[in-house]
Amino acid sequence: MPLRHQNQESRRRAKPCHNGQDHPDIEYYRDSKHGSIYFIEGHGWDWNKQLKDANYISSTCQSSHMYYKGQYSHNMVRKAIMGEGNVLFYDNIFKGVKPSDYINNSKELMSRREAWIEVCEQCHSTRFSRDYLDSMDKASDSIFQYVSDSYATIKSLYDDGVLYPMPKNRPKAPVPVAKKYPDLLGGFYGEFWAKDGKPSKIEKDFLYMWENDAFLVRKGLAHMNPNGFPDISWSNLLKKYVDIQSEANTLRRLAVLEKKAKVRPSRAQKKSK
Repeated sequence: MPLRHQNQESRRRAKPCHNGQDHPDIEYYRDSKHGSIYFIEGHGWDWNKQLKDANYISSTCQSSHMYYKGQYSHNMVRKAIMGEGNVLFYDNIFKGVKPSDYINNSKELMSRREAWIEVCEQCHSTRFSRDYLDSMDKASDSIFQYVSDSYATIKSLYDDGVLYPMPKNRPKAPVPVAKKYPDLLGGFYGEFWAKDGKPSKIEKDFLYMWENDAFLVRKGLAHMNPNGFPDISWSNLLKKYVDIQSEANTLRRLAVLEKKAKVRPSRAQKKSK
């Protein structure tokens, strides 16, 4: 059967999966300028047209993501800046590479960026399109600084032996988690598994900082949602940053007091057998 890209069908297929706390695509689109036009005027558009013939006055999920160099298809990864969460804001911590450098120094990713600019150019000028996407990278650099500082804070607790509980005193995460500390601090496994202080509270805050909030700032910018990046995700990211710094100070103060009082470690702090 030949593939037909009908908006009437495909626009209903995005909502069941592309929503929710960790990837609120439909919510961010809904509250953007593009989404506002769609929800106000979209009922009068001809949804029986194929995408290549649509020419709506505002972009939709399908017209944005299915378009690639003059054609529409279900291959929507060709423009994707892969790893926008785990690579940009976690893996690159250990490499010391900020998001803008990671993207600009990659021939493949810059090719994908040009493909996105071609999408934007259907309504906007080339300069506006390029400047806006560049500003998204610069905002990501600011996010990366907070994330990097937070990881450095947690790693210093680990290095000084005052992280509670220390990793050696916790159960091991199940397969396939195989990374070793300190790279595992605040790792992705904490989204799906927890037991006996693993991960610790400060690591959990860090996990949701880089895996959710940092990514959602970028996603809010990508969808041009004026509420998505400053109020929802950026604000939550800063809250976690403050909580991480506060928890680190508390752990260090407790460590000093326990040392002065010569307090023996509790059973929970002893290495589990």
